[in-house]
Amino acid sequence: MLFHRGQGTRDFEEPTILEVGVLPNVLYVVGVDGDGRLDVTVSSALSQGGALFYNLGAEGFSGPRVERVSVAPSMLRVLDVDGERVNDIVAFGRSATTVSLGVAADSPPTPTFRRGDADGDGDVVITDAVFVLNYLFQSDRQPTCRDAADSNDDAVINLTDAVAVLNYLFQSGVPPADPGPTECGEDTTEDALPDCAGGC
Repeated sequence: MLFHRGQGTRDFEEPTILEVGVLPNVLYVVGVDGDGRLDVTVSSALSQGGALFYNLGAEGFSGPRVERVSVAPSMLRVLDVDGERVNDIVAFGRSATTVSLGVAADSPPTPTFRRGDADGDGDVVITDAVFVLNYLFQSDRQPTCRDAADSNDDAVINLTDAVAVLNYLFQSGVPPADPGPTECGEDTTEDALPDCAGGC
């Protein structure tokens, strides 16, 4: 594989040669390891696998990490299939598709949420207050992230949480407690509610 680093003037440096480690079919550029840099994946039908090259910034790319799959892939895609914040490998073959689930690091990511986002859709709006009221008085579905529904951070989900959201939205009231309604963050107070992630 040849890598031509851009010089920012519509010119490119001389190529760096990267040994792929497999006989390649398709090259795909995607962020694999969550560091904000684009990495390179190469699929290989003949080798029944693919190679991952991690972008190391100014240091170039890592050597190939070869991953074997149980089909002869015509294409690989790297994405979070199961929503666990760890990228998985999906290999597309002519007659079958396989999914290799990624394994989380030893220390899982800190759960983050928006305070007041009771329905977990990523925004704090009137529907979040309605969601809390329906949960309390209509036996509707429970919040998947109880910390997010606990707008005033008193460790109890009750009528005051819906009122707090409505006051914030329509009366210029105090915003929901940290991490607040606009940015994802972690719970900064100790309480009996389980750690959770929602809407982030």
